[in-house]
Amino acid sequence: MPSLDRLQGRVSSERLLILPLVRDGKGLSEAERFYRTHEISNLPVAADRFGKISHDHRIGALPQTLFVDRQGLVKGVLIGGVDWESEPVLELLNDCLNVKIDQEA
Repeated sequence: MPSLDRLQGRVSSERLLILPLVRDGKGLSEAERFYRTHEISNLPVAADRFGKISHDHRIGALPQTLFVDRQGLVKGVLIGGVDWESEPVLELLNDCLNVKIDQEA
């Protein structure tokens, strides 16, 4: 999650919005505590309180990432932990969502 936070810090939310979801409302306080502990400051957090998003997109294994375009269409899926600053992931973001993020020097 820290690399995801750094990624969001590198690009405006108008170009790329990273929206972590917790599966229920009870998890929000745990997520907020996790954010404070790990100094996550660029990411919002939201709850899928009734499981609609999880159900609609058949989300089972966590973590799972959906790449959703501006029209709301899922353009890609990643299951499992990811280094959000790696070149292959930055290329995937560009390929799926046409979001070019330069590798940091």
